Amino acid sequence: MMKPIRLSIQFLILMLLVLAMVGTFVGSIVSSIVVSKNNLENNYLVENQYYLEKLAHAIDDLFENMFHHLTIERFKDN
Repeated sequence: MMKPIRLSIQFLILMLLVLAMVGTFVGSIVSSIVVSKNNLENNYLVENQYYLEKLAHAIDDLFENMFHHLTIERFKDN
């Protein structure tokens, strides 16, 4: 026959404190992971925006130069 489990108030309070500590620890770990992920995404997007703006300006300059060159060639042929 199994003995009935006797739970004392002291044991229950101790388990409640342990559960609260573990919950707080897990919550802080999850929160730090989420914040780090968001910061990395934002930094990545800002860095890509800078390079994309440089690329857009370079392509714009290229097209302006090509248009200018084609205009000169058109007048040269006439």
